[in-house]
Amino acid sequence: MRSVAILGVGMTKFGISEKSNLEMFVEAALEAIAQSNLEPKDMGALFFGNCLGDFEEGQLHMAPFAHAELGLPTSAPATRFESACATATVAIRHAALLVGAGVYDVVL
Repeated sequence: MRSVAILGVGMTKFGISEKSNLEMFVEAALEAIAQSNLEPKDMGALFFGNCLGDFEEGQLHMAPFAHAELGLPTSAPATRFESACATATVAIRHAALLVGAGVYDVVL
């Protein structure tokens, strides 16, 4: 398995927000992409962690919506992960495993 690195990170402001989950994800994702010196077109896949979107906002399947908002390539799959408190970790783990295995070179 090849080495894997995180090239950029993004974060939204902590606290109560008027923004939707999708808007906050896109904000953080664009920050991570900018920090990595890459572009949305460079992403081979999207690993989207969200465990309360359907409960809080009544919105399921947010990964494809985020994919469209970010302008990722149509060839890049968008997968949503939901694992309660481990959601982000599970999404990152799957991303790292597939990059490490050589399936993708760059993912979000």
